[in-house]
Amino acid sequence: HCQRMAPALEAIALDYARAPEPVERARVAVGRVDATADAALGVRFLIDSFPTIILVEGGLLPSLRYYTGRRAEVR
Repeated sequence: HCQRMAPALEAIALDYARAPEPVERARVAVGRVDATADAALGVRFLIDSFPTIILVEGGLLPSLRYYTGRRAEVR
């Protein structure tokens, strides 16, 4: 699923990076982590399946929200 989701997530990241307003660019950041290469990070963020999608609201780690929906229908 990670490889199938990569193009969609890259497109989202590009859309926000190219946003015409600096406010929009500052509000959203999209990142990618390889938790198999950085196991400590995987443990820190409770990553136990791939891909794991995490929303960090306001840049605060205590506000983590994990996406729990389906992963199979990425187009």
